[in-house]
Amino acid sequence: MLICNKENGRWYITNEEISRIFDQENQQITGGKITMGIIEVIKKQEREEGKLEGKLEGELEKAIEIAAEMKRDGLPVAQIVKFTKLSAEEIEGL
Repeated sequence: MLICNKENGRWYITNEEISRIFDQENQQITGGKITMGIIEVIKKQEREEGKLEGKLEGELEKAIEIAAEMKRDGLPVAQIVKFTKLSAEEIEGL
């Protein structure tokens, strides 16, 4: 079963079901505003996922910094948990 075919230096999806799913994903990712090839769509999706992952990691690092400072100042673990959303175990390990 042939899924892709290369014509004029570009790859095309030849399987109708896969093509339909790809078009739906492309529509969702780009909002239908940009016509993109497979590679461009995948790269854009990876960039967006990377940005989100980086943001979440940064938020976690900041919460850990704040929790460490609160712990040094003698605040109760329960209060630190409430404000940082870290677990008691994470805070006790600081």
